[in-house]
Amino acid sequence: MKLAILLLTALAAHAELVRLEIGPKSTARELFGRAHFAVDPAAAPNRAIDGINKAARNAQGKVEFSADFHIVVPEKPSGVLLFEASNRGGRGITNTFGRAGDPLTEREGLTLVWVAWQHDVSKGLRLYAPIARGVEGWVRSERTADTPVERFSLGDGTHIPYTVSDASKARAYFRDGEDGVRRPMPQGSWRIEGTEMVLTPPGKPGRTYEVVYPSKDPVVAGLGFAAVRDFISAVRNGKDLGAKLPKITHTLAYGSSQSGTALRGLLYEGFNLDEQGRRVFDGIFSNVAGGRRMALNLFSQPSRTAGPFRDASFSRTDQPPYTDWDLLAKYKDKSQWPKIFHVNSSYEYWGSSGSLIHTTADGRADVAPPETTRIFAISGGQHGPAAFPPKRAKSINLPNFNDYKWAHRSLLIRLRDWVVSDVQPPASRYPLVAKGELVTLANYQAVKPRTMHRTYALNFRTEPPKVGKEYGPRIMQADADGNDRGGLAMTDVAVPLGAFAGWNTRVAEIGGEGELIANVGSYLPFPWKKVLDRYGNKVGYLSRVREASSELIKDGFLLDRDLDAVIKRATAHWEWRERESSTAVSSAAR
Repeated sequence: MKLAILLLTALAAHAELVRLEIGPKSTARELFGRAHFAVDPAAAPNRAIDGINKAARNAQGKVEFSADFHIVVPEKPSGVLLFEASNRGGRGITNTFGRAGDPLTEREGLTLVWVAWQHDVSKGLRLYAPIARGVEGWVRSERTADTPVERFSLGDGTHIPYTVSDASKARAYFRDGEDGVRRPMPQGSWRIEGTEMVLTPPGKPGRTYEVVYPSKDPVVAGLGFAAVRDFISAVRNGKDLGAKLPKITHTLAYGSSQSGTALRGLLYEGFNLDEQGRRVFDGIFSNVAGGRRMALNLFSQPSRTAGPFRDASFSRTDQPPYTDWDLLAKYKDKSQWPKIFHVNSSYEYWGSSGSLIHTTADGRADVAPPETTRIFAISGGQHGPAAFPPKRAKSINLPNFNDYKWAHRSLLIRLRDWVVSDVQPPASRYPLVAKGELVTLANYQAVKPRTMHRTYALNFRTEPPKVGKEYGPRIMQADADGNDRGGLAMTDVAVPLGAFAGWNTRVAEIGGEGELIANVGSYLPFPWKKVLDRYGNKVGYLSRVREASSELIKDGFLLDRDLDAVIKRATAHWEWRERESSTAVSSAAR
């Protein structure tokens, strides 16, 4: 990106953020550019950064790096900053919280901030960090394709791969099934060309192909957490950044999926305190991260986060610690702890060990969160709600369209009010082992797949890692309708026309038949007679939806202004089911 205006603003008391470059597309209320940093590698807060001692230093002994940033200032700033941890270089927060024509973040006066933390993105917001010169190590890449695959990048999708230092030392394997036996690939069936893996003949759909290769001079990826820490600290503490920004009194962070794991990693590594020991984020909203935590070690690939058929098997992101008690252990004083919301859908219990954030590692006992944390488990949700009406694609069942994103809008306000005004948010809602709401796959009492994501202790002294003991993730138990017990039930689940499950499986055409499909849940419609017996007609159904919505509003999980949109969607759901039922009857009659 070409940057037109160079602002050389010395920050004497806050030397971590050295200067800003403001891009030519910037306006009075929206800034684009690059932030430049210089940190002391010997300072205690920075010593946790893997490889920082191998990075080049400037004349002052500091390690320099930079990161893209983006700031949006509302028309009437409230003093609250909302940072979105970018998911693979993207920006999605305005779509997440701005629904039904209501730009929530603008209306609430939130100053939106993005600063890059990921080094290997090929587009979007990017971290530019130095290398750990002279360091050698092993990189593991894998791919499970839905069609015959002849070649694939050594990076995850479009991400920038690590270079291969000696292709003759590379090793390749294949597996059938997420936990299948790893087998060496025959000689002559694969080769490395540049930064691509080539398969001859093309690989089978649904089969996992894995290559381990040597590389050197890795990027010091952990500087991504330092970029977030130092940028937010500078903004919230009112340093002169050479740009007119509103006064910030409180800071919130939001991350979803991969970037939610990044926020959990940032917390664990101690980066929610700046170099002066001041808290960086007052509140953190981690969405659908499950039990995963980002680890920005040397040779890390931040896009590869654990889950079934996600090209990230046996991942560091799957490793303990899991509970907030352990994530926050490095903070000496509880006053340094942020207020935290963990929101996970039912899929995270099936696909990314979400239960482990509130149980013991073996899954046999509940672990209540700290009083500064709330956990909300979305009953019958998939990783992100499917489009409505749903269309079956690569899964055995229709995808899950339970639209729980309405709760996110209300929960953002609840987190803000908790941080700013100490207004207590809703109590946690998640399934408990003690109540029989959290169970093993064997004890799940509804239609189910043959497997769920399994989590192991891993030893990364070798690649592939050595697999040790198995941990004990659990899934949400089903009620008589096949819907989850113990979590937060939005109207689709509270007043159901079908069962909304957190799992779905792959179809034969894409290989891996019967295995979990990444990020997708199931919608299993009730027989229409059961629907009519329960509700009578559309009027009866919508009356029940209004009652359930009123309860959600009262409990803090739905905004008043969103009620009409929820009813509109429920109406569409009923009418779609009615049409589908009529079509099925007509077809049967013919």
